[in-house]
Amino acid sequence: MKFLNRIFLSIALLSLPIMPVMTGCTISQQRVTYNSLYSVGQAVNSAYAGYNDQVVAGKATFSPNVAKDYNDFQAALSVATQAAQMNPNAIAPQNVVDLANAVYAAIKQFTK
Repeated sequence: MKFLNRIFLSIALLSLPIMPVMTGCTISQQRVTYNSLYSVGQAVNSAYAGYNDQVVAGKATFSPNVAKDYNDFQAALSVATQAAQMNPNAIAPQNVVDLANAVYAAIKQFTK
């Protein structure tokens, strides 16, 4: 149950808007750090590792779709990190966040 709570919290936090809606607002350093490529990558890696642990324990069903979504996320994260000139503190682009959410959704679908 702790695993599911972590996934739901991650999904909720990652679904927050990355950029301010109103013009003239600045992004706080906390927001930049939270939405950094590193933090998004770590959250997805932790969720995927937890999913694999649950599969081994028999509490989740193995699905190649989860692995595919995870690999797609890793590829996009790699491209985004290179585009940010290897700066893991750069803000994660929307496509990386969307792929992260796809991994979370796939994990949720196959967790008992």
